[in-house]
Formats: sequence, structure tokens, C-alpha cells
Amino acid sequence: MKGTSLGVAAALALMATGPLQAADDEGNYAIRGAGGFACERYVQAVEEQSDDVRQFVRWMEGYASGLNRLQADTFDVSPILDPAAMANLMLSICRQNPEMAFETAVAQGLNSLAPMRERSESRADTLEHEGNAVMVRRETMRRMQQALAELGHYTSSIDGLYGPGTRRAIIAFQESAELTPTGLPDPDTLLNLLLARSAAE
Repeated sequence: MKGTSLGVAAALALMATGPLQAADDEGNYAIRGAGGFACERYVQAVEEQSDDVRQFVRWMEGYASGLNRLQADTFDVSPILDPAAMANLMLSICRQNPEMAFETAVAQGLNSLAPMRERSESRADTLEHEGNAVMVRRETMRRMQQALAELGHYTSSIDGLYGPGTRRAIIAFQESAELTPTGLPDPDTLLNLLLARSAAE
């Protein structure tokens, strides 16, 4: 793959830390479980293909679920539904910041995705093309179709459905962005497209 949005998102995450929600007057708070480990431990677990990776991924998913419950105007803090893709985003951040707490890496990664968060519930569809598959919410697809239309790649209805016109538009965008032309709204394509649109708004 020539370009990766996960790297873009990781770079944005390092610059886009939100306000701390401190538990005491000095800004200190307890971090439970895998979130308290240093990033280097997560990187090591991934490189060694250790079972510990699952502990980190489960912790990340729990953290995201907590944000979904507590953050206003939010159904899902991330448009990415694939846990492996989210784990790779955190891996990029952790490789650049080995001494950072895993909790901080997750917070920064999710904060970088905030402009693309889902504000309301919508159906998640499994989309398939040439042996590959991704799961995407229809509202995410609507936003992608709108972004593709603004770039001149898409001229059909903004309906959140994955048809031949949407697939052709995605391939056209992927080729223009030097991404692998999967024809699917995979995480790299989704982030490249929606991050660019969010930055322009």
C-alpha cells in the first residue's frame, strides 16, 4: 500500500490532545488494567505475537465504549469498526512514543478521530468485493459518498448504500490518493477521505 491514513491519523493524534478530565485537584487519576502499561509493552506484545495483545485490544474497546456512553453528541467515537485497524492506529502512536501510557495513546488516537465520529445510530453493513470485506455503518457511507461527490468521483444518490457507482467512485479516489484500489471503504480509504473533508470544514 503506497499511502496509509492510519499514519496520518497517528500524526494528527499527537497534535490533537483534548482537555484532561482530571479526578483530583492536581490532575492525577488512576488508570486501571492494560491502559496503565507503557506503550513499549504493547509494541513488544504485537511484535512477539503474544496473547497479551488481546488484553490491550479489549481494554481499548472498553475505553471507546465508555466514551460512547459519556461523550455528548456521540453514538460511536470512531467510524472504524475493525478492531485490528484501531489496534494498528494505536501501534503507530505507541511506536513513536514508547514511554507513553497506553491509555494516553488510546485517548489521543480516538481524539484524532473525533471530527469523524458517528453522532447517531445507523445500520452496519458488511461490504464485499473481490474476496475482501469490511464492515461500515450506513451513516459513514453517506458521508463518504458526499465527500466523493464533492471531489467529482460520485454522481449518484447519497443513500449510504454500497452499489456499483459507489464502488467505482471509491476506486477512483483510491487511485488518486495512491491507495490500494480495493473498491471498498477500508480504514485507510475512509480516514484519507473523511480526515481531508473534516480538515476542510
